[in-house]
Amino acid sequence: MRRTRERAADAIAEAKFRAAKRGFRPRKGERGSVVFLGRDGKRSAAKKGRVGYALYINRKGKISPVRQYDRKTLRLERTPKTHTLAGTDISRVRSNRAKKRFLEAHTTEISRGQTIENSRYGFRRNFRRIDVESDFAEYAAAEMLKILRGMRSVDRNLALQIGVNATTPDGVKFFETQIDALPGDLRKSKIETITLGRLKHFFGRQVYAFIAREMSASGYVMAGSAQYVRRLAENKRRRKDKWTKGGHIWGGIGKTEIKINSVEWRFLQLTFTNR
Repeated sequence: MRRTRERAADAIAEAKFRAAKRGFRPRKGERGSVVFLGRDGKRSAAKKGRVGYALYINRKGKISPVRQYDRKTLRLERTPKTHTLAGTDISRVRSNRAKKRFLEAHTTEISRGQTIENSRYGFRRNFRRIDVESDFAEYAAAEMLKILRGMRSVDRNLALQIGVNATTPDGVKFFETQIDALPGDLRKSKIETITLGRLKHFFGRQVYAFIAREMSASGYVMAGSAQYVRRLAENKRRRKDKWTKGGHIWGGIGKTEIKINSVEWRFLQLTFTNR
């Protein structure tokens, strides 16, 4: 009986999605981007604060719904369903460029910061270390706590952009990564329960791990990570290609070490503006 009801609900949801998509024709400039489409098939849903579907349009013009995580069933939606813009998660879109364009069109910047070393104004902040014990984690956490205290709980749908300036064997490069939404406990918890220590942990561990994964996907490993693994007792007198971490083969083997020069971040508030 339950499965029968689920199948019936999925069929209705699928029919509504097809009806909305039927009259939608992506523009040439929308290829390689995410579009928020109203259930009536119009692009004005975001501007008017209505619900709709997030669609990814690849470079050939093919339309695919961006699957959303269903918190009731604790799994991805079987069929596309409508959501508010603020409740839409685009983290599963593989294209970083598409995610960036979508967030820039539907967000308002509320704060930005940068780790600065040897600036021309004589100001020095050596934040190259970005683990939980670093000044970077404490500084960014304090800034974020100030922002959260000035917001209502329902407005805490923030996105976070991270930029990393690093020295590689091919010269200085800039890597930009995207955390599309803050963890649920930071967005939904009472502000009294969000401590500076919790935010320091977020910046020092989760953000660090996120950047490390992005670097790894590009074939790099942070020099700080390599130094940490090198000092582990389990790697004493071992060659680099035999290094382990926690008893498992270290994921940085075979990757090029890079040195982080600076880190910058932007806090973005998801809004219903349509620029």
